Amino acid sequence: MPHRYHYGHPASSVSAFENDQSPVRVPNWCIEMLMQRLSQNKTSPVFPTSTGTLCDPINTQKQFKCTFAPVGFEGITSHVLRKTVAT
Repeated sequence: MPHRYHYGHPASSVSAFENDQSPVRVPNWCIEMLMQRLSQNKTSPVFPTSTGTLCDPINTQKQFKCTFAPVGFEGITSHVLRKTVAT
């Protein structure tokens, strides 16, 4: 069974409505990967660009459009995916 984490703490120790965020079930393999990344470099982004910097939201949205539009899924945004998967 996946662990539940909320801002780095087990979900059971944090209110589900804190900051209007709900905890998300995270599979064990994902927690292990994230913990490994954290132990390797505590200051780098979890999901960096190919050059190791933070992702720019505008560039990310452009990538979504280029990926999804040709296959008929126009209007897909990271927010739409988050709502689909995390709620």
